[in-house]
Amino acid sequence: MIHALQELLRAHPEIAFFLVLGLGYLFGKIALGSFKLGAVTGTLLAGVIVGQLGVTLPNEVKQCFFLLFLFAIGFRTGPQFFRGLKKDGLQHAALSAIVAVAGLVVAWVVAKAFGYDAGTAAGVVAGSLTESATIGTAMDAIGRLDAPEAAREALANNIPVAFAVTYLVGVTAAAWFLSQVAPRIMRVDLAEECRKLEEVMLGGTTQQAVARREFEMRAYAIDPGSRWVGCKAADLEASAGAASRGRG
Repeated sequence: MIHALQELLRAHPEIAFFLVLGLGYLFGKIALGSFKLGAVTGTLLAGVIVGQLGVTLPNEVKQCFFLLFLFAIGFRTGPQFFRGLKKDGLQHAALSAIVAVAGLVVAWVVAKAFGYDAGTAAGVVAGSLTESATIGTAMDAIGRLDAPEAAREALANNIPVAFAVTYLVGVTAAAWFLSQVAPRIMRVDLAEECRKLEEVMLGGTTQQAVARREFEMRAYAIDPGSRWVGCKAADLEASAGAASRGRG
């Protein structure tokens, strides 16, 4: 059974592609208490599992979908990014530099300590920082290495595996640190600060704006020379009724 599935997926890698997507969304709905894997993490784990069957995709397909992924990320977050630069650009740039440098240094130390190769180390950097763009950069750098084709391919294949494994850790650890540890370090009440921010964003009030209106009114402008100027609503309704009966 497994051998037949393996041969089918190897012969038709497009089936493996959509199988990973389906399993990924299925895994993403699995809840561990109040925590859910989510579609992204579920798809990464499904890719690791299906990848154990030895299924490979052409490099052109990998590059195409990776570029589409980067385009979608930029299309979604681009406007917010530039609006943020106008308001707190210097602080955001400094924070980005600190996170990037610290993440790179820690990943380098871990890779040296455990003897990871360049591909696995790049996957650790991308997954721990949840930065998918690192995958494309690392693959491009590995492709330019002066090494045999088989060695470059092995290094490139290690990147998504390490990324999928460390991505879940990166997401959960970051959420736990920002919600539990960081407020204690900064000595702030996170719930109270969130309430203050909500009040500021609502214009100084905690009352939620409601789109529903109790009454809906319409107004119409009448031409000055119209015969309906000065008439009452009853006259207009009576005229409409008479016209309706005349057509009947």
